[in-house]
Amino acid sequence: MNTSSPAQLQDRHILITGAAGGIGRTLCEHIASRGAQVCALDRDTDGLSELATKLGDKLGTLAADLITPAELAGKLTDYQSSHGNFDGLINNAAFIYDIGSLRKTTSEGWHDEIDANLNGAYNVTAALLPQLATTGGSIVTIASVNALTSLGHPAYSAAKAGLVSFARAVAMEYGRNAVRSNIILPGTVATAASFLLSDEAAAISGATLNVDCGLMAGISPFASELTMEDMG
Repeated sequence: MNTSSPAQLQDRHILITGAAGGIGRTLCEHIASRGAQVCALDRDTDGLSELATKLGDKLGTLAADLITPAELAGKLTDYQSSHGNFDGLINNAAFIYDIGSLRKTTSEGWHDEIDANLNGAYNVTAALLPQLATTGGSIVTIASVNALTSLGHPAYSAAKAGLVSFARAVAMEYGRNAVRSNIILPGTVATAASFLLSDEAAAISGATLNVDCGLMAGISPFASELTMEDMG
């Protein structure tokens, strides 16, 4: 797939959640470099300010919490009234506790991670779908290889597995409205997200794409780290 065109997303308006984090910042920079106008959504106002300083007029910012659905929907409506409709959404926001095993997971931790990683994506997607169902658009959901197998962090993994099913449901139900919905399981996401947002991926919807540097194929450096064994 050719993803190198600087005008790949020219004049598209793309909303990116979790924009102030590491992957989010990279996504904002990359999507803007492909010609899009980016709306960076995060609850980290300092991080958003730094990003706005770096990207200038290619970036708008929206300080909001994904797990307060009514407030979030209101802020999105206000933003759209000033900046126009969205052509695409990247569900990137994520949160993980430093708890690796099920026996160490607390009820509070479980609910916090499901809220941040699954319910938040539902809330922002549900708020945008009425508009996208009218105008068409593309949704890219950043899940994780944790959605496919047990790699620790059970609440995070369960939420990411839920994202895969949710994103496929969007593809199935809203395809008739020219809405595409695809899932990336990282690894690395520098170009795959912009490709799926663009017209070059017009025939792709409901797909789950591993972009994991061979992790799920068992490439030995990754397998060794996860199993703490010499894979030879």
